[in-house]
Amino acid sequence: MHRCKTVWGTGALLALTLVFSACAMTPSAAVPTAAAIVEPTATPTPTPTPPPPPPPNDLGEERITQIVTVDCPGAIGAESVRMLVQAKADAVDFFATTHQCGDLPLVLAAGDDVTAFTTPLQYVDAPCQAGTMFTVWAHYDDDLIFGSPSIPLALDAGQCVRNLYLTGSDAGKGLEYARERENGLRHAYDALLGGPREWTERTVTLANGLTLAMSRPAEDARVAFFFLRLPDGGLDAEGFESTGWTSLPKLLAGTIGQLQMIDTGAPVDLDGIGSTVAELYGAYDPLSVMAHLPGRAKGTSGDHPDHQVTGDIVMMTTDSGRIDASRVVYSQGYPIENRDVNLGGELLARKLEAFAIYAAHDPMVKCTTVDTCLKTKRFGPWLLRQYLTPHTEIIRP
Repeated sequence: MHRCKTVWGTGALLALTLVFSACAMTPSAAVPTAAAIVEPTATPTPTPTPPPPPPPNDLGEERITQIVTVDCPGAIGAESVRMLVQAKADAVDFFATTHQCGDLPLVLAAGDDVTAFTTPLQYVDAPCQAGTMFTVWAHYDDDLIFGSPSIPLALDAGQCVRNLYLTGSDAGKGLEYARERENGLRHAYDALLGGPREWTERTVTLANGLTLAMSRPAEDARVAFFFLRLPDGGLDAEGFESTGWTSLPKLLAGTIGQLQMIDTGAPVDLDGIGSTVAELYGAYDPLSVMAHLPGRAKGTSGDHPDHQVTGDIVMMTTDSGRIDASRVVYSQGYPIENRDVNLGGELLARKLEAFAIYAAHDPMVKCTTVDTCLKTKRFGPWLLRQYLTPHTEIIRP
């Protein structure tokens, strides 16, 4: 009897393998692929919207609209005003309020590193790089007589000179005479500056509210004049009929409360004069200040009353702390004719030339050349001298 022998072929083995494989892969044993794993998605946190930056200045929309449409229409745009730093916005606000719209481009042209606004002169007439000499005089020839040779020497050193004249120097003869004396000043300073200049004239309303006339060469920043044009008080301090018998001495004494500018009639009180001196000082931060010897100091007996009061005003402004006392010197007036001659050479020659040029425009001086001016009573002796006293050394009786 033959026994059958089971022979497993290759195909049978493959089939058997598939059967067992299928049995092993039950649903409970399935292994998920990486692609089948889904992680939960986190909700993103929204990025907060940053608040708008604060405006660079505190001018409100109502004020900006008034500036660009009412105060100074067409002179500046609203968006330009909105973008100004605070100091420049304050300047624009001031110029618009005082209707000095022509100066707005000066504000826009200035850098954003400007200091806080204190005076329009920050933009109208910036300080000189080499420093400034600030002087205060009663009359239009006082600087040429009692301020020289100090003023020419300051110009030689590259400094600028800013002169404030308190009176219109009218001597009761009216505005036309005063204006011609102003012309004489310009011609005299042309000589000091080295030749003829084209001069400009304008007004500037200060932060204290007073409006001054201002004159300066168009292409030479070294010199500028400021004219307050108050009434000349005369040698007796009584003033003149044409200006209502008013004077600086009466104002200082308190017998009158105010003076009126001889050109505009604008009222000016004693505080207004003092604040004008202080504002110009602050605007220029000068290296030196020069004025008449105060009437309250020793050495002024016989001087013009207007000179004495002008010095007193500068002295009081300095004593109040608004001017650095170490920078102030006073020039003695008429009494120097009794002191020794102390000028000569080139310094005297320049002084005489400038004064003679001025005098040709002032018929009351009665000289037009160096020789005739030297021979003119009182003027000749004054021109040969200059005596200065520092603020810290004045003697107060």
